[in-house]
Amino acid sequence: HGPAPTGGHGEDLRPDFVTLSFYKMMGLPSGLGALLVRRGAAEAALDKKYFSGGTVLAAWAASDFHRLREGLADRFEDGTIPFLSILALPDGLARLRAIGMPAVSLHTWSLRDATPAAAPPAHEERSELSSLPVK
Repeated sequence: HGPAPTGGHGEDLRPDFVTLSFYKMMGLPSGLGALLVRRGAAEAALDKKYFSGGTVLAAWAASDFHRLREGLADRFEDGTIPFLSILALPDGLARLRAIGMPAVSLHTWSLRDATPAAAPPAHEERSELSSLPVK
């Protein structure tokens, strides 16, 4: 509904697509993510050339006939939805919210800085993490 925040690094963005990997955000569940699509960008850019699993409403093997599901999300959900993984999302997102993204960012930078083959040291404000308790 609004611009994507850039964390104070430049102007706000209005991307056509944003991908999310919940595993990379909270360590579980693996294989579950999301594709956020701006209205208007979807139909032109996401012209899927194949169908499988739950994406097809009907198909007839005797001819070259198939009908895709109507909804955009339905047309991109190949196979069985990972119900058990989806059940872990509310707890994982609540934990992230409780920790706070600034703390996650600081921790991530501290890990990078602690790696022997790390790139040049991070900005001074990121070095504050070493004083944060790890639970």
